[in-house]
Amino acid sequence: MADTEAAAIKTLGVKKLYIKFFEVDNDEFYECNLAKKYYGLAFKNAKTTKFKALCLRMMGKCEKNKLRHQYPDDYNNKIKNYDDFIWKKNKYYQDLKSKYSDNYEDLISDCNAFEEYFKARR
Repeated sequence: MADTEAAAIKTLGVKKLYIKFFEVDNDEFYECNLAKKYYGLAFKNAKTTKFKALCLRMMGKCEKNKLRHQYPDDYNNKIKNYDDFIWKKNKYYQDLKSKYSDNYEDLISDCNAFEEYFKARR
């Protein structure tokens, strides 16, 4: 066991430590923060506009998951025009549509074009 794990268990106790890690893991599962971080790095280092557009699309998908987690559309919390609400809050989809409009429809409609855009990375 690493020193930091032992210190955390001693400080928090096993049950609290488990709950803390569960919350972090649960948030990561629904919000895709780590994936979005790496798509952001790929975007920053991308050499072609097609690959940049793909990276934005993927960051947008991560953001969409996060927004759906933060703003659930359930029986007790109905949001009118839910898909439009989520789309308007998603800055990555907004950027994709405004800055890469030629690629927007290919990437947003389905994933059939992903391979072509991925191959365009070099």
